[in-house]
Amino acid sequence: MATIADIRKQFPQYADISDEQLAKGFHTKYYSDIPYDAFKAQIGFTQEPVTATEQMVGLGSPIARVAKGAIANPLLAINQAGGAVISGAGQLLEKATGPNVVTGFLQDVGKSSSNVVNQYEQATQQARQRIGSEGFDFYELGGALVSPANRFVPGATPVTQAAVASTLNPVVGQNLTPFEIAKAKTEQATIGALFGKTFEQVVPAFKEGARKLLDAGAELQPGQAFAGPAGSIMRTAESLRDTLYKFVGKETDPDKINKAFTYVTVNEALAPVGKSISKASDDGFALVKQGLTLARSAYDEAFNKIKTVGIDDGFLNGLKGIQAEAKSSLEPKEYTKFMRELSNNIGKRFNPATIDTPQITQGGPGSPAYNIDGQGLHNIKKFLQARLENLRNSTEELGATRKDLYDKVMEQFKEYTYRVDPTGAIKAADTTYANIYRVAGASKSAAKNSGNFSPEQLASAAASQSTTLTGGTGSAPLQQYAKQALKIIGKDKSDAIGASDLKNIGVASGLGYTGLLNPTVLAVGGLFGLTTEALGYLAVKNPALYQKFRDEAMKNTGLLSRGLTSEYDPNTGR
Repeated sequence: MATIADIRKQFPQYADISDEQLAKGFHTKYYSDIPYDAFKAQIGFTQEPVTATEQMVGLGSPIARVAKGAIANPLLAINQAGGAVISGAGQLLEKATGPNVVTGFLQDVGKSSSNVVNQYEQATQQARQRIGSEGFDFYELGGALVSPANRFVPGATPVTQAAVASTLNPVVGQNLTPFEIAKAKTEQATIGALFGKTFEQVVPAFKEGARKLLDAGAELQPGQAFAGPAGSIMRTAESLRDTLYKFVGKETDPDKINKAFTYVTVNEALAPVGKSISKASDDGFALVKQGLTLARSAYDEAFNKIKTVGIDDGFLNGLKGIQAEAKSSLEPKEYTKFMRELSNNIGKRFNPATIDTPQITQGGPGSPAYNIDGQGLHNIKKFLQARLENLRNSTEELGATRKDLYDKVMEQFKEYTYRVDPTGAIKAADTTYANIYRVAGASKSAAKNSGNFSPEQLASAAASQSTTLTGGTGSAPLQQYAKQALKIIGKDKSDAIGASDLKNIGVASGLGYTGLLNPTVLAVGGLFGLTTEALGYLAVKNPALYQKFRDEAMKNTGLLSRGLTSEYDPNTGR
């Protein structure tokens, strides 16, 4: 049988790989029926024994491979990229001027930078084989994770960071052209970007408003708190768990969430005036009562800021239009009653009280006879609110018509107060009152739970919009907030994997309906699900620690993706 030296003479193209690699390759391809140790003896291949020093700190040792991933690879990649640029410049110059000393030197620089990469990679793999280490190098990947280069990788998102950082993996190959290096870098960046995108999707991200509920004490499940694929994975696990819990009677008490939700919602209703309640108890009625008290005080404070102001054209013309509508829609007796109410409770609030029924719009705008202060405006507001409340509960035949007229008066009055209030405090108080009115309605519908309402009950209350509160325009008070809450802690499990989905996963795994028992499906799916849900629980229970983890993970995402761009082939040593 030919010796190792004969094989090298016969196949000079393998000059760049070690005797060990060459012997293994020939044994695998031509002599696999002979034990490897016997084959080595027949071809005269002997190997020096591995020393303890080589095992511990040699080029193939874990320490050296960590250093390779952390320091050597980024430096080699940058050197190789710079060499490729210089070599490319040399090629372009050669096309313009012809071959000369300068163009040759520039191209040699590029070749040398790639050859250094090959020599280092080859030496590392040979050293690994000597100590019995082959396959994917997790030590090198670990080095990439702790690399100082992490701090210098540009990119605003994990996707761009991963794309850039993946190119810090040197390209292994003999006499690579600048084009080949550029092509390999493009492939690395693409793989890195895809990995970064995946990583970005599976790292939990809070739904809007979820953190506020958690801080208020809502016992949210991670699946309720998080958006995106990560939240979907968690909701799937929780859906399966809830199904199991129904059989053992351990379902989560929804009122635990509703108590915190009621507290947060009252404060959300008060947000326009910058007020908040204290959570003295879990009694929803008591919390809403606090909110109502603060909403009323917001009106007091807002109107107290208004000094003496005059009536304006907008308000006068608006009242004149309502007067004409009332005259055409009400019987004479009802019309007189309606106008008298307006005169006594609106017209005569202005100073001096010279406005008489029914000519409430006589006089001219800006006249000193039509002035009013903040307290007078507040009294008009109280009258209109009380009148509308009575008409809402009225069973009179003309109750709806009169309510519609008073709604329009309220709208005209609101717009007038907004114009004479440069601070915007009255408008903020109006918004708050509209909000708290809906909260009170939701609390009333949850009487059996001490007034602690659910997102569904708030959504129902918000949907019963009244022009008394909203001026007849825009969305109902807290409507969007209720919809967002339903997305967070509602009962929609539409994106959770159901029984039919599990069956399809099993079929796709190649084992028919028993596919879910496939060890690969169980191992990968289970590890992925457990890791994601563990991150979710960490974020819910300890947001500060989770944020620290998330920040560090995002910084390392790109370098982690380098593990997917390694081009080393153990059969060839490249």
